[in-house]
Amino acid sequence: MFWIGTWEGLAKFNLKTQDLKWFNNNTVNPKSLGGDMVFSLAEDESGNLWIASANGGVSVLNKSTSVFKVYKNNTIHQKSISSNRIMSILIDSRKNMDWII
Repeated sequence: MFWIGTWEGLAKFNLKTQDLKWFNNNTVNPKSLGGDMVFSLAEDESGNLWIASANGGVSVLNKSTSVFKVYKNNTIHQKSISSNRIMSILIDSRKNMDWII
């Protein structure tokens, strides 16, 4: 299984079946990908896929349910992420999640 971030969304490619499935932002579905222009991907120890996007904040895909949790900047909530433009996501040696704006 390969995960591919593109400027048109997130793609999952199955080498065995040659099946290609696309995930895109859907403005009426809050459980969809936060933004289609994907900059970076990282997988955490639980198997969730973290996605950094140009203007969609950070999306976390539960691969078993294909449901996204999206974290975006919210000026009302000071504890939200500081920007919706996330350039990179990294997991350090202590399994901490870091992102670069």
